[in-house]
Amino acid sequence: MLRQSTKEIGRLFGEWQLNFGNKAPVKNYPVQKAALWAKVILYMQPTAEQWQQAKERSLFEEWPPSSARDLLALASVDNQYYPEMRQAYIDAAVNRKYHHAVVYETARRVGFWEIKSQSETITYKRWQQLYPEVCYEHTTGTDFAMPQ
Repeated sequence: MLRQSTKEIGRLFGEWQLNFGNKAPVKNYPVQKAALWAKVILYMQPTAEQWQQAKERSLFEEWPPSSARDLLALASVDNQYYPEMRQAYIDAAVNRKYHHAVVYETARRVGFWEIKSQSETITYKRWQQLYPEVCYEHTTGTDFAMPQ
């Protein structure tokens, strides 16, 4: 099972290298990383549907996921309930609008000053890491306060 998962993740890493270009250089994806990610994914036990969804969604992100947990978190975000990740970032970073508490909370965690003053290549990468986590926390019962 571990060997099969490692091979599958290795193929996914190859797709990322083709899809993301310089954002996913070959040197960042050694076989040891695929084996480690396989262990994490097997431990987390996603359903076949969640695993497929995470792989598919990863190809449509601005950056590849930075950990196995971040990859699996992509399957946890219900696109019908939460704002789409890229649009949520643009609303927060460019328009300074927070249509949902998870958007506000993610912006708070990334840092309002950072979003305003740092490059999108830095802040959106961080957003991609945090947004699925915040959405997951929200789905499991955490309430986030919106400013009054």
